[in-house]
Amino acid sequence: MFYFHQAFAVELYLKTAVSEVGVGEELLVDVIVDVGDETLNAVEGELVFPVELVKVVGVFERDSVITFWLEKPHFDEADGRIKWSGVTPGGFGNVLSPFGLQPARLFSIIFEGKNVGTGQIGFGNVRALRNDGEGTLVELTISALTLTVNGKDSKSESKKEEFLTDDEPPQEFVPLVTADPTIFDGRWFLIFNTQDKESGIKNYEVLEKRTFLDFRFWTVAESPYLLKDQNLRSRIYVKAIDERGNERVTELAPTYPLNWSENVLPWVIMIIILDLIVLFWRKFLWRKR
Repeated sequence: MFYFHQAFAVELYLKTAVSEVGVGEELLVDVIVDVGDETLNAVEGELVFPVELVKVVGVFERDSVITFWLEKPHFDEADGRIKWSGVTPGGFGNVLSPFGLQPARLFSIIFEGKNVGTGQIGFGNVRALRNDGEGTLVELTISALTLTVNGKDSKSESKKEEFLTDDEPPQEFVPLVTADPTIFDGRWFLIFNTQDKESGIKNYEVLEKRTFLDFRFWTVAESPYLLKDQNLRSRIYVKAIDERGNERVTELAPTYPLNWSENVLPWVIMIIILDLIVLFWRKFLWRKR
């Protein structure tokens, strides 16, 4: 394994098995933070890569120490940047393994060699906050990765499918309905977040329903999500979907449930409709027979 960093208190660096790939060959790179004796609760920044040498195949949050992404790791191929911003309430340190405490993974990227040459994958605009209740900035030691793409045409098996091997749903989670005068003009909104330790979270969907006759559809959503029912009388469903299509659905009961008459009304309507259908069938269709 190649480790491109030096020994300092808090380090941000890139970890990969090799530093040279061929054109068409894939390379898995982990973004690693070694916090030493510190405890952090927020990290944000950019990863800058040479677009003339490599392209991004995918970005994954598998086994990340970040539990809540304010800005999920995403890339701009034209700009050659991967941006992210995440927090872990309560903070995080290095990760306990069978070999003792190990540096923590933020996320991973799969690159593919595009053109021959040598360049650097590095960091920009990075900030890390100490978990001290005051959001104190932590001084970071940042190291870049020097990467060479050689002229060998090395079309390899895709690491993406191997990386996405996953038959487990996302972890259980509990959404929160809240309001804040600085967000959505003080209107009610929903906060939700979970993790998927295998392939990572792809997206979330939200459904609000007052009754079983409320034929609404799932809406692709991001947290925070502005609730459509500002009276908080709907049952709320939040679905987390990972990169392999596994799902986890969480249900929230209405804050202000419908009264008994409002709950009975849909059943009354349904019974009336069924009675009308039966009446129509007896009166017209049965006579035709």
